[in-house]
Amino acid sequence: MQQNFIRPVLTIGSGYSMKLTNDSRTFLSIIIVTYNAGKFLPRTLSSLEEQVRNSQERVEVIAVDGNSSDDTVQLLRSSPAITRVVSEPDNGIYDAMNKGALLATGEWLHFLNAGDSFASPTALDRILQGLLVADSNGTPWLVAGARNLGGRENGSARRIPSLPHKWWRHAYGIQPHCHQATWFRRSTLIDSGLHSLDFGTAGDFDVVLRFGLLSRPEVIDTVLIDYLGGGISQVPPRLTASLQSQVRSDRFNLSSRLGAIDNVFGQGIALINAARITAGRMKGKYLTSTPEGDSLAPGPSVH
Repeated sequence: MQQNFIRPVLTIGSGYSMKLTNDSRTFLSIIIVTYNAGKFLPRTLSSLEEQVRNSQERVEVIAVDGNSSDDTVQLLRSSPAITRVVSEPDNGIYDAMNKGALLATGEWLHFLNAGDSFASPTALDRILQGLLVADSNGTPWLVAGARNLGGRENGSARRIPSLPHKWWRHAYGIQPHCHQATWFRRSTLIDSGLHSLDFGTAGDFDVVLRFGLLSRPEVIDTVLIDYLGGGISQVPPRLTASLQSQVRSDRFNLSSRLGAIDNVFGQGIALINAARITAGRMKGKYLTSTPEGDSLAPGPSVH
């Protein structure tokens, strides 16, 4: 049965109106990438099933698995939230994400890993509203807040201090934005080259940096995603800083000398960030309550 599809007719200001049009196209494709993730996958599937069931928009969920040997594929295929499952060997997590992007039929893309989930029962509806605004404004990406569970499903949640969004803080590694709390226009991601496989675990850092060079994002100024953490991105700070410096050297066409200076600067930022996170943990600065706030506003200008 064909559903009504809501598109905004006015941009955000004091308010905006929505117009119903009949449109059977997929609007959002949620892509889950997995490999031997049966331990953490039920959390993600349960969250997706609740969100997709409650949503009245056109949403598909594509699972791209790296040929798991545990029960991951069985869990994916038994979930009513999953639209399509592909399981085959790949060249790592970003290759899997790229496969999902090319398989997707939605206008917008959202990438999740096993163990990640939505932070509230209404999170997907709020994301869709934000994407409708971005669609109307011609903005190619949307960001929101996220919490890091530290690799433990029942662990205390630490809010990632990435809002208000400032692109330069991401670009220079001061506060990289959470990839799972970022939504990309599919056509723009494909045209820009998808996720690069050249930067190790910094492939998602690179994508957000590149989109920041295109435009400022639309911003939902609240936490909508719980990020499990503890995955491939949990690498030593010095390595993370080195990979991020490689991204900047490539994207900003830095000379060898400037690249070396950039790397030293990045290493210093990494040490400060590591000390800040450790201090926050020791002080018990965690958010465990339901996220609050629902402001939706344009992000800051890109400098």
